[in-house]
Amino acid sequence: VAEEEQTKTKNRLHLVVQLMTRGERPVQDVTASALRTLSIDTKVALIEAGAMREVMGLMGSTAAGALCELISRAAHSSNGHGAGEYAAALRTLAHNDPEVAQMAMGCVQRMVHLLQRGGHKGREE
Repeated sequence: VAEEEQTKTKNRLHLVVQLMTRGERPVQDVTASALRTLSIDTKVALIEAGAMREVMGLMGSTAAGALCELISRAAHSSNGHGAGEYAAALRTLAHNDPEVAQMAMGCVQRMVHLLQRGGHKGREE
């Protein structure tokens, strides 16, 4: 039952991603407004569903919390999957936003943890 629910949720997220990427401009504007009200976990799920560029484009610096969460999760896995990509995206957001830059500094310790404790793939990330 839980696996069935996860599949349904994943399918719904892919529909949202399609709206974000292929929808008309007014649909994208409404989607962006809706995204700003979602929890970090939901934003994380959208990014994991393949919509990182779209989430960043629509939400700007408000996507930073989700990226920090993804970096934290990657840093605590042995392979660090995605850590490099998430850190690069966070760096892009932090470039023009001092608050995001401060948030990014908090992620440095997580990346150090990955370098120290991660496997070969994790250190490579």
